[in-house]
Amino acid sequence: MKFVDDDDDDDDDTVVLWGCSFYDAMNSQPRWTLIQQNSILWTGHCLVLFGTMLVATSYWALGFYATFLGILFDHLFH
Repeated sequence: MKFVDDDDDDDDDTVVLWGCSFYDAMNSQPRWTLIQQNSILWTGHCLVLFGTMLVATSYWALGFYATFLGILFDHLFH
């Protein structure tokens, strides 16, 4: 975290900790209690893992060139 002096004057010794101000701003936002449940958290983790599995298996099945350059160089149709 950086300490930043707000004023260019040497009279005031006010120092702002930017990381803490962001933390305070985020904590002052309203919260939806449904999202704070553990079941929602684990459902999100499972969906991310499932999506990662889909991407990995398509990459494994198609290979590098067909995954990224398949339509450009017509690798999917041969």
